[in-house]
Amino acid sequence: MENTLIIINTMDKAPTNGLTEQQNKMLSMAGTLDIITEACRLAECNPEMKVVFYDYAESSDAFWQKFNADLQTCGLATDKHLSKFFSRKVIYERIIQQDYTKLIISALQKEETDEETENIVLINGSCPMIIGEILDDAFYYLGECDVVLGGAKKSDLYLLGVHQVPDCLLTDFCWESGSSCNDTADLIKNAGLYPITLDVLDNIYNYQSLEKLYEKIKQNGFAPNTKDILQKIFAEMQ
Repeated sequence: MENTLIIINTMDKAPTNGLTEQQNKMLSMAGTLDIITEACRLAECNPEMKVVFYDYAESSDAFWQKFNADLQTCGLATDKHLSKFFSRKVIYERIIQQDYTKLIISALQKEETDEETENIVLINGSCPMIIGEILDDAFYYLGECDVVLGGAKKSDLYLLGVHQVPDCLLTDFCWESGSSCNDTADLIKNAGLYPITLDVLDNIYNYQSLEKLYEKIKQNGFAPNTKDILQKIFAEMQ
């Protein structure tokens, strides 16, 4: 049986007020790199897990060329070990539609047809606080419930984990701005299923939230690329 970790559109982080366009790009790319690194760390520890990356590029090669070029522009880089792991382990899927709800339903339907898939965890990488602890928790709690949900304050859901895809997620689910964990949890409960909700994450929308994110990263040791970029941003803003 396979566990499937799906990373969706991680480049699409909302801009943080008070930062320049380049600073926002650097923060977004650092968060993306940290999410990919943690996903690959889990997959490397579990040979049966696969990582599927959804983006708009025409091909896998085109995606990784642009990804690495953007990293270089932001002063970031993947280490050699991780680069080899990407080419061996990560599956690339091109997406056409930009509607998150349609994208998620399409991904759920695609993975549900794979008889070897045991758990599906979908990630909206626009929230930069998705780190290793959260991914570990999602797979852990899937052993105790039907659906795992994660949400950010005043924003979209950032994580959805399922064993088998309930019909309500294919018909009534909405992953658009304004939806909440509570709304989706009620939807799941009304279908007779048992959901577990992960910690609510903070959005990064101003300087104070950047400082809060930085302190949290220093305490837990995750997200090293985001930590380095925040140090650079703070230095530039002095």
